[in-house]
Amino acid sequence: MTQKIVMKVQMNCQKCQTKALTVAAEANGVNFVGLEGAEKDKVVVIGDGVDAAMLQSGFWVVGGGLCFSLVVVVAEPSGGWGLTCVSLF
Repeated sequence: MTQKIVMKVQMNCQKCQTKALTVAAEANGVNFVGLEGAEKDKVVVIGDGVDAAMLQSGFWVVGGGLCFSLVVVVAEPSGGWGLTCVSLF
């Protein structure tokens, strides 16, 4: 099942954004990684079978200016991306 995970992460500089995107891109099952939000403070991960808990631990290990705050997993319904919340950490 394809899922979209949105994580609000405190990133103080361009280097922190790069680290966050690298951690997300290295996770198993990831098809897309990007930044969202007016301040580019949300990391978006789309993929099949992506483990949100493993992403959380990856951000914890990176440290630096990264502070994990929120993960929302949204399942893709047959009609497109909806707001069906599967889990909230």
